[in-house]
Amino acid sequence: LKDYKSFQKWVLPEDSSDFTGVQHFEKLIHAISINHKLTFLKENYYGGTKKSYTVSPLCLKEYANRWYLIAVADGENEIRNFGIDRLSDLKIQNANALKMEDFQEQLQQYDDVVGLNYSDSSIEDIAMRAHNKQIKYLRRLPIHKSQVCQDGADDWGIVTYKLRPNYEFIMQILKLGPMVEVLKPQSLR
Repeated sequence: LKDYKSFQKWVLPEDSSDFTGVQHFEKLIHAISINHKLTFLKENYYGGTKKSYTVSPLCLKEYANRWYLIAVADGENEIRNFGIDRLSDLKIQNANALKMEDFQEQLQQYDDVVGLNYSDSSIEDIAMRAHNKQIKYLRRLPIHKSQVCQDGADDWGIVTYKLRPNYEFIMQILKLGPMVEVLKPQSLR
């Protein structure tokens, strides 16, 4: 991946981006593995500004063809997501980072959502009717790890989830169009 130009001769990614941020992988993984802090500049796309951060890196997470550093900024107690495509001037510090084990409860919040945005909403049982042809695709590329698919005898089956519905989940369901119908909860219909 260091030489994207030769890589793209054989592999056709979804878009033509240069996997922006992938050059940081080695340094990010190294800092996580040795439990050292990182400093970097993070670009704010909306404001067009850059802000300096010192963080304790915990892990990397991929979502929607982008990679994110999950970390705790100095002086804070909550985990944050930093898109690695927006980072620059990345440096490993000679200072011990906070321990990942101390943030397991916060990290587990990702288990109950699609993507990166979690909320205090409760976990819900979600059921939707889906065309059996769509169920084949859902089996190969699940929307969430709690997904269970059951084929139906009349060309329509049932797909269930147990998660906290968030914006990303709703967008994934809407992308399926008329091939699905949410049955419950009423708030998602």
